[in-house]
Amino acid sequence: MKWWMYFRHKQRIQVIYHLFLQQLKALGLAYLFIAIQLTYYLLQIGKDHNLRDQEITQKNATKY
Repeated sequence: MKWWMYFRHKQRIQVIYHLFLQQLKALGLAYLFIAIQLTYYLLQIGKDHNLRDQEITQKNATKY
């Protein structure tokens, strides 16, 4: 997942571009609005995963 690498390195424009093109390719130009919505929801999922990763890292750092 190349978009996750971009996300982890805080390259937001590349993340949005990559996810949007991925959704647009799968859905087609007729579903442009749905592709935009899916891109938005995937970004929200990525933010939640990033927060979870940070919390786990902090727990492990205090544990060890």
